[in-house]
Amino acid sequence: MTDAELKQLKRGELLELLYEQAKEIERLERENRELTRRLDDKTIMINNAGTLADAALALNGVFEAADAAVRQYLENIHTRLDRLQDAASLLGQDAADTLGQDAADIPERDSADIIGQEDKPGDDEDTQV
Repeated sequence: MTDAELKQLKRGELLELLYEQAKEIERLERENRELTRRLDDKTIMINNAGTLADAALALNGVFEAADAAVRQYLENIHTRLDRLQDAASLLGQDAADTLGQDAADIPERDSADIIGQEDKPGDDEDTQV
């Protein structure tokens, strides 16, 4: 609407125009608040996604460290066993035979077997049914 047209409007018509504009401004402000809230929610979700990815990477590192520790433990056990067998051979053939029999009873396992083991009912002597 041009200035000339506005000057020709009556007071009641001008007030009605102002009222309509005020309602439109209020509607636009509500829409702006809603869009801002939705944008904030999206931003939070994006930030949390980064945090979850970081947590997954950290957990992966923990599992890798645990696997390495288990492998090292098993390696140490086998090294000790080899040393005991060497010592037993120095003590005599009878001791070596006895130790060799005990060593044959120890199953070969890797860290995945140990980590993947689950407790089965009845395995624990302290567990009462």
